[in-house]
Amino acid sequence: MSIKWTVALMMAFVIFSLLAGVIEQEYLGSNKVGLLQQLMTAPEVTTINNPLTVVFTFVKVLWNIVKVLWAAFWWDYAFFQGYWVIFKYAIFWPISIALILALVMAVRGVGSG
Repeated sequence: MSIKWTVALMMAFVIFSLLAGVIEQEYLGSNKVGLLQQLMTAPEVTTINNPLTVVFTFVKVLWNIVKVLWAAFWWDYAFFQGYWVIFKYAIFWPISIALILALVMAVRGVGSG
């Protein structure tokens, strides 16, 4: 599997997230927090005296990353509504499914051709 596909998907995610933010009037730093801002802003840790705080913060950051990757792989954007949803189902979901399968096979050690 070529890394170009993964980079292209993540670049498309950032571009489409910014476009969806403009469509939904959801800007970085506003009261409505989008997925892109959740990924970019780290949660605040007030004190590190309690080890459970560090574990909880790590789990929270990991959960934000999982949510963002889920939205990126399933093309969950504001402009794929109504008649435009056919593009998501017919074009973008097969690309994401193929990319996920290629990633799983790469981790498993199966060569791709």
